[in-house]
Amino acid sequence: MSSPLVGAWKLVTCERRSPDGDVSYPYGEDVTGYLLYTDSGYMSASLMDNRRSNMPTDDLRAASAAEKAAASDTHLSYSGRYELHEDRVVHHPEVASFPNWVGRAQERLIELEGDTLSISTPPLLVDGVESRTFLVWTRA
Repeated sequence: MSSPLVGAWKLVTCERRSPDGDVSYPYGEDVTGYLLYTDSGYMSASLMDNRRSNMPTDDLRAASAAEKAAASDTHLSYSGRYELHEDRVVHHPEVASFPNWVGRAQERLIELEGDTLSISTPPLLVDGVESRTFLVWTRA
């Protein structure tokens, strides 16, 4: 499966746009992440707010419920197979930090210009508002 998406991509920006034009930054304005596509048809995405706080301990299970919630709110990751179509890619998460995505196809519109990959979601319900997320990646 040779695809122009194959390789590693570093996140440049991630912004959410509501239907009324409001722009927000779901993982902060200081966001980082990587998106990987393989020749064998697998992908992996991970993004986070660079300002997220460290846990008070190195014990993976010892954080409070509030600390775990804050960590969850500032990070997203998922991996699985993908299908490339002309102007869109469909991700098929097999693992995900948001469990509702496991086994549910995630369609994304794409534009590839040189080493810049722009990805946008269809309207998704976030904080009670259907909005779209726009991500710009550069080849790593």
